[in-house]
Amino acid sequence: MESTAFQSPQARMLDGYEAVATATRRMLDAARAADWSALDEGARDCETWMQRIQRLGDPDVVLDAQGRRRRIAILCRVLRDDAQIRDLLHPSVGQVNRWFRHSGMAALR
Repeated sequence: MESTAFQSPQARMLDGYEAVATATRRMLDAARAADWSALDEGARDCETWMQRIQRLGDPDVVLDAQGRRRRIAILCRVLRDDAQIRDLLHPSVGQVNRWFRHSGMAALR
């Protein structure tokens, strides 16, 4: 990987999003192992990376069309991992969500 000093703003931003995805995956692994200190460390890493990404500017300005598509794909991975983390940490919330999806929402149709 090239030095960040020579990377384009788009490359730096996408690398930041990838780092968030990596940290979120580490958080999921930690939650599965009930390793709460690693989970906290991953959350701090995510926060640090999100602050760095914000300093790079508006993603709709920094990223071209391909970069925006890649960003969305990365964020989808992050959201999937985050949902699994929430299900592990708060299983009753996941059960309620599943109930609404399968039975509660069907009654509204």
